[in-house]
Amino acid sequence: LGVHISVCEEILGRLATAGPLRRSYTDGRLVNDHPPLRAASCRVLGELATDAARDILVQVLRQDPDPGVRLEALDALAAIGTDPRGELLAAVSETMAAPGAGEAFVLAALGSLRVLLSRADTGFAEAQPALVEALIGLSRSRYSLRVKRAAREIFEVLALRPPALPDTGR
Repeated sequence: LGVHISVCEEILGRLATAGPLRRSYTDGRLVNDHPPLRAASCRVLGELATDAARDILVQVLRQDPDPGVRLEALDALAAIGTDPRGELLAAVSETMAAPGAGEAFVLAALGSLRVLLSRADTGFAEAQPALVEALIGLSRSRYSLRVKRAAREIFEVLALRPPALPDTGR
């Protein structure tokens, strides 16, 4: 179509955040709350795999109230896979530990964390405290043994990862 990728990012970003993040009312009724459209937009943003798409998906992951949309954002982010600043690890840690996160979402988040932590371009050091806190919370939670096992696997991955070397400027 000859459409520049930034135009696609803008359109998909508006669709992915329509409703809960960008509200439009007609006669006092919310008219743009369509979770299936937001979820589909998240999938396409994942296929774009750009930095702007990742930023939009992190925003959706943190702010969308619909668990199905958050799962699509999480899957799209895992497909993109890069997290150089650690914002994805932090967002997943926050949303995973949030009150009311369903077991399916927590299991998907743990799976995504496992994938992200296995990649070299993950900004691990910046998100470590939030991640460890979330994992400890899960291990003490009322979630099933399946969730607790998955959280333990992430702890094992963290234990095997060597500490980051300090930046000496050389």
